[in-house]
Amino acid sequence: MSTIDTLENSIDITPVASNIQTITNNIKKIIVTSDILKIDDRNNDKHINPQRINAEWMKNLVANIIGKTLSIDEKAVIYEHGDIGGYDSIRWKVYSSCGLPLESQSWAAIYEGNEFFDELEPILYESYKDSLVICFEASPLMLKVFNKNNIPYIDFSIHPVRFLPDYMFGIRTNVEEWRKKISAVKIAEDVFYDFARVSRARTTRIMRGTLPIEDSALFMGQIEIDSSLICNGTIATEETVENALIELSSIYPKVYYKRHPHSKSEDALKKIVSKIKNCEWIDVNVYDAFGCGRFDLVASLSSGSVTEAKYFDIKTKWILPKQNYFCLNSQEKSNIYYPIYQDAMKREFWDYVLGSEIIPTFIPTIPNAFDGAMKFNLNMKWGR
Repeated sequence: MSTIDTLENSIDITPVASNIQTITNNIKKIIVTSDILKIDDRNNDKHINPQRINAEWMKNLVANIIGKTLSIDEKAVIYEHGDIGGYDSIRWKVYSSCGLPLESQSWAAIYEGNEFFDELEPILYESYKDSLVICFEASPLMLKVFNKNNIPYIDFSIHPVRFLPDYMFGIRTNVEEWRKKISAVKIAEDVFYDFARVSRARTTRIMRGTLPIEDSALFMGQIEIDSSLICNGTIATEETVENALIELSSIYPKVYYKRHPHSKSEDALKKIVSKIKNCEWIDVNVYDAFGCGRFDLVASLSSGSVTEAKYFDIKTKWILPKQNYFCLNSQEKSNIYYPIYQDAMKREFWDYVLGSEIIPTFIPTIPNAFDGAMKFNLNMKWGR
């Protein structure tokens, strides 16, 4: 079994001041934000931040209780959407200062923080200074600004392992004491392997009849505009997908393409698949695909499904040369999103993470892979 490729382009992280009391004393407000510079060409109004919904969700679910833990006045827990103020908005200042049009490729050009950083750093610094930043999927550019200017952040993402009873957050921070505490109560990978084993057993009962060719490859599709597709300042395209499928089809007897359920390019993708030798479209439940025992490899440009496939004991491959921030084996621990199950929504969790030695321990919520496993596996029902 191989682990997911963990490659270059990691975020340059320098932990902020190590003393927790010093950090909390310097926090004047909490800013709840997102990747405020994202531009989605599928949206009509490019001036509006399409990530607004995520920041508003995070404020109500998490940021307000973090504010209470830090004794921050409720009125000092505020949003930064980046799109307020017309020509004075952050989005307008950023793209106009770089001479870039409001389009997805411009977002990709600045996303990683490798281009235009000197122009963008002062704009972002002025917007986030003297605060604790609560982010939802902050860009590497934003994190680079926070790290360079000693601005503490807690960054959230939806963890790609989704075969547990509930979804969960991945959480990371540049405050080393907080990071260590979060890491200490993360879900161990053994739990993921147990759930995957139970799921795989169920598949053997329900996925009968014609199966994919043995020792074939499964390629997981993605949506058209997504930060995971950004690599070296550009967004991967259908041509990138086609080239990856051609390469895999030269190695494997059959390559199956599974479309992302929210992709809008089904017709174009089917046309690409139909042109490639040994390549075939497949409609199947993703976890039955992982559990059927027919695939030697699960590959993708950068899909989170590749992270999941690892726990089903399948070889995995990311095509794009970028770091997987959900890979717990990464040597750069500061970059990792740690899996936290349900506890991120609890005040007690943040009292533990952000508090002093008065609250030294926390018992994490760990889902039980074997609770209801027999009914789930048998896929039958008797009586009640």
